[in-house]
Amino acid sequence: MAEVQVNWRQAPDNISLSDLIAPRHQKRLSLGYNTTENHRLHQNGGVASLALDCMSQYVLEVAEDTAKLGRWTSILVGNPHHNTRIVTASQPLQPSPHSSRSSRTPSIGRTTVWSQHDREYRHSPKPHYFLPNGEMQSIRSIWFDDLLAQLCAWKAQHEDIILLLDANENIYTGRLSTALHSLGMEELFRQANGQEAPASHIQGSTAICGAFATSGVECSHVQHSAHYAGVGDHRFHLLQFSAPSIIGTSYPLPGHSTSRKLNSKIPRIRNAYNAVLVQLTELHCLLQRLQTLSADFESMSAAAFQLSFDK
Repeated sequence: MAEVQVNWRQAPDNISLSDLIAPRHQKRLSLGYNTTENHRLHQNGGVASLALDCMSQYVLEVAEDTAKLGRWTSILVGNPHHNTRIVTASQPLQPSPHSSRSSRTPSIGRTTVWSQHDREYRHSPKPHYFLPNGEMQSIRSIWFDDLLAQLCAWKAQHEDIILLLDANENIYTGRLSTALHSLGMEELFRQANGQEAPASHIQGSTAICGAFATSGVECSHVQHSAHYAGVGDHRFHLLQFSAPSIIGTSYPLPGHSTSRKLNSKIPRIRNAYNAVLVQLTELHCLLQRLQTLSADFESMSAAAFQLSFDK
């Protein structure tokens, strides 16, 4: 997930990203956002990686950007002999000085991901942030150098890598694509479908979001949704991987749970079951709660509806 846009330190104590996504499911979450500042609940940027249900049992490690800026986050899955690093990263977009929105509201420029990074780099400078003439490199160059260094470090640990990327540049012709190719990483939509991915943003003309992987990862199918099929104005991506290439083993086959079948042919058993069902329905006010949800459905977000329904 990219652009989570929440400063979770200011979120209510009873609300977390783990509560909002697949509640009551077993999961492992790696969440990255800018923790060098703490101004308000809404915060541009942020990324998250999530392993659900069966996959969560194979998580060996969760990690985030050591700069504490939420530039990327990762989950290491597999076993001690075979593991894969799944990385979610988002490259900052340089704000346009000609943006009418920014000119109307100057404070917007101070809250962009670009400005957040700029303030932190100047506050906590490192030698590689600067050019030989003493000037600071561009925000994108620092992001680029740090991500590539981190990917190389993971590869040196003999980890396969899946990079889920919001590049904010053409994923086929940008310099990031060239660098990833030099690391032996291929873009998976083109690899699986034999053609380049469609434009990511509804108003865009090129693919700026994509998935890259090292040669040890087997990906058989990749699909990009239509615009507005999910949350936001970008396409969401579906990828199918071979489990042995990711976690070093096949998923366990689901087994049938041992239980007694409900016998509805005998009136005594049927009536006793229905009596208990009615009693529990009245005790927990299920019909009234369903009516309330039905009345409020149009005005509730999908996440709020799911949380209320699960309660």
